[in-house]
Amino acid sequence: MQVVDALAHAGFEVTATDRFDTARRLIAASPPAVLVTALKLGEYNGLHLVLRARVAAPHTAALVTSTDPTLDFSREVSQLGATYLVHPVTSRDLLACALRLLFRKFPSERVDPPFERRVAERRNRGADHFPNRRVGERRRDAHSLFQALNVG
Repeated sequence: MQVVDALAHAGFEVTATDRFDTARRLIAASPPAVLVTALKLGEYNGLHLVLRARVAAPHTAALVTSTDPTLDFSREVSQLGATYLVHPVTSRDLLACALRLLFRKFPSERVDPPFERRVAERRNRGADHFPNRRVGERRRDAHSLFQALNVG
């Protein structure tokens, strides 16, 4: 539920299901802009959903998550143009990854960690040493971005 809550709080319209068959039907009826799926889905896996989403809409941004750090499917996931995340992952990193996938220039462009590229903390600590550097925050939060783009 962390994934659903983080994306919904950021302004995404989220449709969630814990059943593969339901997810398959939802993807066929209305392909998502961003697909977030678990690697293990009972007898299926999230890679099946990524493939179905890519057939329905080739530019679908896809995240495949796993709770098992011993499983390494990063190569297989990467070949599908998706990003592989192993939990625990912070809501901030999850959202940053989803946004980078959604707004990438090319559908085949890889999105790898670190997902969050803000340096505000470092910039604020170094203000005494670099008085002429910009100290203020330059980026807006995701909700402001969606409002500016009329998305969500």
